[in-house]
Amino acid sequence: MNNKSKIIVFLISIINVLFIFFGYLIGNLFFLQIIQIALLFLVFKGNKLKIYKDTKIWLIFLAFILLNSFISQNIYQSLRFSTMLILVLINKVLLENITGWEKKTIQIMYYASLIHVLATIIQFINPEFMSKIIKLILSPKDYITNQELLLTGGHAGITAQTGVNAFYISIFIILSFIKINYENNKIVKSVLLFIAFLALFLTAKRSFLIFSIILFGIYYLFKEDKNKMNKVIKLFGIAIICFIGFEIIKRIGVADLIIDKTQNLEEHSDLTNGRNILWIKTIEMFFRYPIFGCGVDTIALFVGEYTHNMYIQLLAETGIIGIILFIVAVIYSLKVSIKIKKKNPGYIFSDVSIYIQALFLFYGFTGNPIYGHIFLMTYILSIALNKREGEEKSDEKGDENRNHYIPYNI
Repeated sequence: MNNKSKIIVFLISIINVLFIFFGYLIGNLFFLQIIQIALLFLVFKGNKLKIYKDTKIWLIFLAFILLNSFISQNIYQSLRFSTMLILVLINKVLLENITGWEKKTIQIMYYASLIHVLATIIQFINPEFMSKIIKLILSPKDYITNQELLLTGGHAGITAQTGVNAFYISIFIILSFIKINYENNKIVKSVLLFIAFLALFLTAKRSFLIFSIILFGIYYLFKEDKNKMNKVIKLFGIAIICFIGFEIIKRIGVADLIIDKTQNLEEHSDLTNGRNILWIKTIEMFFRYPIFGCGVDTIALFVGEYTHNMYIQLLAETGIIGIILFIVAVIYSLKVSIKIKKKNPGYIFSDVSIYIQALFLFYGFTGNPIYGHIFLMTYILSIALNKREGEEKSDEKGDENRNHYIPYNI
């Protein structure tokens, strides 16, 4: 790769991160993504295009979504979603056909997500100071939303939604956890990880907190270790650390936000925070349009807002055919990533890929990530991050490649 291409690839990495972590400040993400695709074509330069099997499955899902859009109850809204999906998948195809963007993207993602962690902590310590900064960067409407959330105990940092903020903080937790396992300076990274958990508590988003805790357990359960007792000891150690950490968080008042919220919901016998009503209404819509659905991204027209469950909403909007295609696509993409990781334990990009995919899919049970350009781009980028050269190499060399570790420093 010549110097010009390296510069373009670096720009692509910056755009990737700007899109994901600060796209809500930019506004027109369609325009930004078109610029990114144009830059990708400059690097690609018409070389032989390779389309992987999981991408083909996603393209089948896209074809159905396009069909669904033209029979939708709101063609404009559905076509807007289809356009977003088209751009994101073009991005995926091109990223998988060039190299050099992966490491830079992860490096910048780490620091960009750290900004959101620190902004949340500062908002807790000095809300007046943070409000002045937020007023400068957010629109008047988003600023008001941010401050209203703060009054109810939800810290949105420099975003307009606690859910968006929690998503960014969770990405930092994922990257920090991986850095601790593969890099030096573990003490500094562990301190930053603890601070990130404090920030996540401050968002009062229980689902993201649960995911982050599960992340630790799953990682050590499936981590290759011939000595099973080591796994038990590590899991026990993690449990003790979590207990101590939670006690510290309780004593400084951070945990009260989630505890109070949960107790309040329990008293009203609604731990779903009203989502169960939306789920029931959305399922009723599915029975009205069981085969092709009412049209992708149109459920708000019928129930008043998004369903806050990606899977139930897709079921109603795209029918039984659409939800099956979607589930096949996400499961196969995750399966490929796990396969690459198993055959190449040192393929660290796979760690990032798998856990960000898991974050997106887990969030889908309480949120609508596929409908947000930022969330969808993060998910698709994480799949593209899993370098397929490693998959091909492992197929050729088999177990000989299992001990091959790629140098990693994000």
